[in-house]
Amino acid sequence: MASGAAKFSELCRKKYSEQAIWYLNGFWTRGAEAEAENIWNFAQKFIELDTKKGKEGSSLDEFEAHKFLESLNETMTVMEMRKALREIDTNADGKCSLIEYLIYRFKFSVDEAASAPQGENQAEVARAQALFDEVNTALDAQRAAVAELQAAEAQLAAAEAELQAAVDSLKAEEDAYHGRIAAC
Repeated sequence: MASGAAKFSELCRKKYSEQAIWYLNGFWTRGAEAEAENIWNFAQKFIELDTKKGKEGSSLDEFEAHKFLESLNETMTVMEMRKALREIDTNADGKCSLIEYLIYRFKFSVDEAASAPQGENQAEVARAQALFDEVNTALDAQRAAVAELQAAEAQLAAAEAELQAAVDSLKAEEDAYHGRIAAC
């Protein structure tokens, strides 16, 4: 069986949703139940900030982690951030996985996370996964809707510019017509 640090390193390589599920399963009766919505929101924010891998990602680089903390109004100086990353970065990769952030935030140890019980609540796990999938689907739909609105706004702006050009052309023709009439 893997040591606590080795097992934790494996956890850090799991996708964000899998890390959230692991944490929720392992610490459900130790406060995670009350924080479940926040934990899913953290997972969503990690996915949003991971510009390289998105929902397939497993950790944020230092810059992305700093942006994550800023989004929670937990802004730290670069020095404080690096110190915090050193405290929780057990595999010394200079990155912040969701599970690392969660144990840092909720004051659990690497060994506690690595040995957290899993699988006793399969119904709850399935419900949590379904909720997570539902939130992801809704978020993807919202992003698509925003993209459609932006495209429609661009088309509207082009149509307005075309209309204004036509009005300007008609105005020039009208002025020329009035000039010819006045000359007669």
